[in-house]
Amino acid sequence: MIFALEHAVFATICSTGFRCPEPSTFFSGDHVRLHVFMAGVYTVVAAGMLIVIARTLLREWATLG
Repeated sequence: MIFALEHAVFATICSTGFRCPEPSTFFSGDHVRLHVFMAGVYTVVAAGMLIVIARTLLREWATLG
Protein backbone atom coordinates (compact mmCIF):
# COMPACT_ATOMS: atom_id res chain seq x y z
CA MET A 1 0.00 0.00 0.00
CA ILE A 2 2.88 2.35 0.67
CA PHE A 3 4.03 1.97 -2.95
CA ALA A 4 0.56 2.79 -4.25
CA LEU A 5 0.37 5.94 -2.16
CA GLU A 6 3.89 6.96 -3.10
CA HIS A 7 3.13 6.79 -6.82
CA ALA A 8 -0.23 8.53 -6.49
CA VAL A 9 1.11 11.36 -4.33
CA PHE A 10 4.15 11.94 -6.53
CA ALA A 11 2.01 11.96 -9.69
CA THR A 12 -0.52 14.35 -8.14
CA ILE A 13 2.11 16.78 -6.88
CA CYS A 14 3.90 16.89 -10.24
CA SER A 15 0.63 17.19 -12.18
CA THR A 16 -0.39 20.25 -10.22
CA GLY A 17 3.04 21.82 -10.59
CA PHE A 18 3.37 22.21 -6.85
CA ARG A 19 6.97 21.52 -5.88
CA CYS A 20 7.75 19.25 -8.81
CA PRO A 21 11.50 18.68 -9.15
CA GLU A 22 13.43 20.57 -11.79
CA PRO A 23 13.72 18.96 -15.25
CA SER A 24 17.48 18.61 -14.87
CA THR A 25 17.22 16.28 -11.89
CA PHE A 26 16.72 12.52 -11.63
CA PHE A 27 12.99 13.05 -11.15
CA SER A 28 12.22 14.11 -14.69
CA GLY A 29 10.96 12.72 -17.94
CA ASP A 30 10.61 8.95 -17.84
CA HIS A 31 10.67 8.76 -14.06
CA VAL A 32 7.68 11.09 -13.71
CA ARG A 33 5.83 9.21 -16.45
CA LEU A 34 6.44 5.95 -14.60
CA HIS A 35 4.88 7.38 -11.44
CA VAL A 36 1.82 8.61 -13.35
CA PHE A 37 1.48 5.25 -15.14
CA MET A 38 1.77 3.25 -11.92
CA ALA A 39 -0.77 5.50 -10.19
CA GLY A 40 -3.18 4.61 -13.01
CA VAL A 41 -2.39 0.90 -12.70
CA TYR A 42 -3.03 0.97 -8.96
CA THR A 43 -6.32 2.79 -9.59
CA VAL A 44 -7.50 0.06 -11.97
CA VAL A 45 -6.42 -2.70 -9.57
CA ALA A 46 -8.20 -0.98 -6.68
CA ALA A 47 -11.38 -0.62 -8.74
CA GLY A 48 -11.30 -4.34 -9.55
CA MET A 49 -10.81 -5.23 -5.90
CA LEU A 50 -13.69 -2.93 -4.92
CA ILE A 51 -15.98 -4.68 -7.41
CA VAL A 52 -15.07 -8.12 -6.05
CA ILE A 53 -15.61 -7.03 -2.46
CA ALA A 54 -18.94 -5.35 -3.27
CA ARG A 55 -20.22 -8.43 -5.14
CA THR A 56 -19.21 -10.69 -2.28
CA LEU A 57 -20.88 -8.50 0.34
CA LEU A 58 -24.05 -8.14 -1.74
CA ARG A 59 -24.22 -11.92 -2.23
CA GLU A 60 -23.82 -12.48 1.52
CA TRP A 61 -26.38 -9.82 2.32
CA ALA A 62 -28.91 -11.37 -0.09
CA THR A 63 -28.62 -14.80 1.56
CA LEU A 64 -29.22 -13.36 5.05
CA GLY A 65 -32.65 -11.99 4.19
